[in-house]
Amino acid sequence: MAPQTILISALNRDAGKAKLLVRATRVWEATHTKKLLNTKVVFIDEEENQIMLTIWNNQKADYFPLLKEGSVYNISDFKIVSNPKEYRVVDAELALNFYHNTRVLPIEDTGRIPRFKFNITKFEDV
Repeated sequence: MAPQTILISALNRDAGKAKLLVRATRVWEATHTKKLLNTKVVFIDEEENQIMLTIWNNQKADYFPLLKEGSVYNISDFKIVSNPKEYRVVDAELALNFYHNTRVLPIEDTGRIPRFKFNITKFEDV
């Protein structure tokens, strides 16, 4: 049975085999003292839900060349994890990790998924 496409808001740790239709809005390499820690990606879906992905260094060659800012993808066979409380780039409880068999399929951009979403925080709330 093929995975069902769901929205980011429907993800939970028990989601099982699901598929996401998302746009990569940001892609960057996280470093510390000039050492590469991992690669981060922020995805957005058609309802402006966001989720962060971490690509570990041993997976970089498999996935980093595929993921381009602004492009739209069908993603399946991923791991749903807790979003780290420190250094959160999106306001979400869950995040994604990829397995070595995660499928990332670029698809045509129909314009249904927004390009960006900004959440402005008041200075006194920082």
